[in-house]
Amino acid sequence: MERKQYLDQIKELVQTVQTLLDANIALGNKQKELQAEADRKIAGLQDQVDKLTGELQARRRKMHG
Repeated sequence: MERKQYLDQIKELVQTVQTLLDANIALGNKQKELQAEADRKIAGLQDQVDKLTGELQARRRKMHG
């Protein structure tokens, strides 16, 4: 009976490790998705900053030029 209990414990441990691995992979994938979304938003904001900076410089040149 001890051998069966030992094997059952090993089986349960392997299942637990597999569950943790699956969850870790899912979290990693979600993190990649969120990072890609954040990168897109940052790029959009940087475009806006560049546009507004250009407009500001043009206005300054117009005022002082």
